[in-house]
Amino acid sequence: GCPGYIGQLYGGANEANIIGNIILGVHGGKYGAIYGGNNKSGTITGSVTVNVQKQVCDLEVDTIFGGGNEAIVSGDTNVKVGE
Repeated sequence: GCPGYIGQLYGGANEANIIGNIILGVHGGKYGAIYGGNNKSGTITGSVTVNVQKQVCDLEVDTIFGGGNEAIVSGDTNVKVGE
């Protein structure tokens, strides 16, 4: 089934260093905020890609960020939004 409301979704971790790239795909559901990176701390040394496209379920997102909430992304960030 389709996910219910999710306040915050992270492609990374809460507080961890990540060596490498992150690719986050979101294809349905309701979200307050989507972050490609980490929440509070840690560094992502690779790039971050966030792909948001309705495929399976209805899709509602208030805000989308390529990087983290309070955390650092040292590589490139890329956000792709489709219908």
